[in-house]
Amino acid sequence: ETLISIGNGAFASCSELASVTFKNVLTAYTENTFENTKFTPPEHQLDSEGFVIADVTMYAIENTNIRPEPTLDCEPYDVALKGDALHVIGARDDGWAKIDINGNTFYIRYGQLTFTAPQ
Repeated sequence: ETLISIGNGAFASCSELASVTFKNVLTAYTENTFENTKFTPPEHQLDSEGFVIADVTMYAIENTNIRPEPTLDCEPYDVALKGDALHVIGARDDGWAKIDINGNTFYIRYGQLTFTAPQ
């Protein structure tokens, strides 16, 4: 239920793999994740930056920098404190999540977030 990314080539050449159940809209994967399998992954709607479009709440599992760009080189905008709820509007398989704060878009590393399914 907390899976939000599948690594590059993770299931490549698992020739008998025919089914995978995703419990989370943030599942991100690359083209060759399921290469040479019997499984056809669902199509994800991507935004202009390559983020899988989502609308979920995630919580910071540790104090985490919020950034104005999806890079560690830019200056942090703010800090999400452990336990803070964040409105995630997208995820990318390079480890970045796009979040909305009062109508403004920011970025955070999603390895530092935990997913909670909508009630």
